[in-house]
Amino acid sequence: MKQLFKCILFISPLCLQAQSDTSFVKPHSTIDYSVMLGSTGMNNDMLYKLGLGGYISSEAIDRNEDRMGHKSKVGSISNIEMVHYFKVPLFGQQKKFRWRSVGLSYSNAQSAIFSKDAWRLLFRGNTDYLGQTLDIKDLNYTRWSSTSLNASFCLSEKKSRLGKKLSLDFLSFGVDAIHQFNQARFGNSDLYTDTAGSYINTRLQGAYALGNENQSLDGFGLHIGAGFKAGKLSFSIDRLGLAYLGQLKSYRINAEETFGGDYINIDDIQVKTINQLEIERSQLNSGNWINKQRDTIVNTFVPSEESVSALRLLPFVVQAKLEAADKQSIWTLYYQYINGMLPYISYQYRLFNTALGYMYASGSVGGFDTYDLGVQLKIKPKPNTHIDIDFRGIEALVAPQSTHGTVIGIKLKQYWE
Repeated sequence: MKQLFKCILFISPLCLQAQSDTSFVKPHSTIDYSVMLGSTGMNNDMLYKLGLGGYISSEAIDRNEDRMGHKSKVGSISNIEMVHYFKVPLFGQQKKFRWRSVGLSYSNAQSAIFSKDAWRLLFRGNTDYLGQTLDIKDLNYTRWSSTSLNASFCLSEKKSRLGKKLSLDFLSFGVDAIHQFNQARFGNSDLYTDTAGSYINTRLQGAYALGNENQSLDGFGLHIGAGFKAGKLSFSIDRLGLAYLGQLKSYRINAEETFGGDYINIDDIQVKTINQLEIERSQLNSGNWINKQRDTIVNTFVPSEESVSALRLLPFVVQAKLEAADKQSIWTLYYQYINGMLPYISYQYRLFNTALGYMYASGSVGGFDTYDLGVQLKIKPKPNTHIDIDFRGIEALVAPQSTHGTVIGIKLKQYWE
């Protein structure tokens, strides 16, 4: 499970995809990369050590546990995207139909919801809790990894007008190659360790699905999207579609699967005894104990295994942007359909202008954590070259024990004559 948290944090190469301004006549290309990372249960010191490496001391574990609630979550969304926007016709020359953009992107979205006792088992082991029961129910993990080919187009001004102020900005469609899909849920599960540490009594209930580890693709998807404008307000929904996953391995332990991949709780779960399942602190940083105990648990519970195919809703993206008339301030909203994420709402205020561009200060709430403070730079080193730098999570630099997160984004935009 420790490797699971490392994957969640930093191995994922989506970003807050900026809604491109298509009011420019010039065609332009963009390269966009960013990462959103956050947790309500692990402080920034723990997050960065898990992601970047470093020894996790007992003192660091103790400091983190003191601030944890009964239920916590951790997640990351990252993306790298390359898009080319075509020339926008001048006013009055709009055709009935024109291509707007074509792009290629790689995205990875992961999240986990876990109890405080599950965290204790992961980072402390069970020898600190002899004679006690650790409640590890309601553990939930999801991961999507995919490459997408996207295209968008616009209609004429007459056909795109939906109301007095509301208009259709663009329509989009695309195909997705699903590289990895993992999903795990555990319900009525707990673990009791004998006072002498010689055995545990455990109840385990859950269902998990894994892609085919011997293949680079788990499935394919199709998606659509649309963007709308109403004055200074823009709104879009992207990658709304379905993925067909034809190479899944499904495992169930004391669970009955239902439509959609959920399971029915079985209240009367048999308690099973496993001998010599001791986890020492010295083993935790290496994570070797996970591999050593996995076979023991699997052999004890004998999961129901089958090869399945499934349709799953893609992790679609919803965005909105409201810009003040003087362009001094901007409100944005970002949401991706993945377990544990809340709508991420940001307010940016322009601090000052320079010969090279603008600087904004921002405050954000939601996402996978509580709040983030940040700065954004919009730089124009050349008339046709724009660079956007977005860093959120400044409070993590001065308060590493806080349970916040971070957003890092870099966007290069090049206009062509």
